[in-house]
Amino acid sequence: MMNRWLKIIGVAVLTSMLFTGCGGGGGGSSSGTPVVDTNTTDTNTTPPITSTTAPIFGSAGGIVEINASDINVSIPVYDATANNDENVTYSLVAGASTFNITAKDGNVTFKTVPNMSGSFFKDYNVTIRATNDLNTTLTTDLNVSLHVVRDVISLGSYGNLILPIQVGGKWFYYLDRDKNGLAGNSSVANNDDVNASFVYTTFVQDINGTTGTVTVNGFKTTNTYRYATLNGIKVALPTSGTGNASESDTSYNLTNNTVSYTDLAKIWDTYNTQTTSLMSFGWMNNAYWSATPSATAHALVWIGAGTAVDIYDNPIANADGVVDGSTYIVSPHTGNVDGSNGYIALEVVTP
Repeated sequence: MMNRWLKIIGVAVLTSMLFTGCGGGGGGSSSGTPVVDTNTTDTNTTPPITSTTAPIFGSAGGIVEINASDINVSIPVYDATANNDENVTYSLVAGASTFNITAKDGNVTFKTVPNMSGSFFKDYNVTIRATNDLNTTLTTDLNVSLHVVRDVISLGSYGNLILPIQVGGKWFYYLDRDKNGLAGNSSVANNDDVNASFVYTTFVQDINGTTGTVTVNGFKTTNTYRYATLNGIKVALPTSGTGNASESDTSYNLTNNTVSYTDLAKIWDTYNTQTTSLMSFGWMNNAYWSATPSATAHALVWIGAGTAVDIYDNPIANADGVVDGSTYIVSPHTGNVDGSNGYIALEVVTP
């Protein structure tokens, strides 16, 4: 009955919205975690129900994130728990056309798997009622918002978008170029990092689909001309997010808790306590291409270290694929620019 859940940590939109009501002499409060969190420890300590008390929920209301690929009609997407399921019957006040609920243990399942074609997320609102079996006039309602995210999007020959996160009101995905379902490095035969030529020939349109004609540092990719439609999906290469029209040729560290940050800088500022090779949400802790020009070509942002770097400052790989930190690009306007590789994060603009 357990399922894999998308964790969105530190995003303001995921504030808890708890709605509980009560009748008779009892009250209601909510705290807890969804059924499919395999790390969940049951901390429900609500007292036994009596004929004079309304049910008390020990499971959380609010917003629950679900990966679309994990949904199965036989697997619960939410487990409502009131008074340890003792002398309580569950029903749906809202959402019964889309969901089923088991009366005695509060497991909520989809009646049919949602069709995510043409969407990269869908929201469903459910109101769960717990009724006191000892006194059916006493009930408590709990409101839950189920946010289903399309967690794998095919871009055809360009790869797959995986591991979505929501930051600053935008959805960003990791570009899994080799379609192995992983974000990693050469130790797992990962081929997701791309060179500058991929960036400069792919992300060259504005949001309206017009290809840029003016070049910056010899390239058409800019903070404005950074969009592309790949396999029918409109995506955008993020900016550095610092607010600068162009980054300098000197690397510098980003600053914690900067409200004005967007895109890559905002991703770092949201998850800036990382010390491992993989971020908590599964992305590589490494350099990501931005659409923002730099003094010589384009800037990359290390979303783990929190550093904005000019393409000159990014170490290139030798022929054997081993990164040589002492070797740098000679000229961004020659073939040597392809020596600098970075990973790709993409904002999904339209599904």
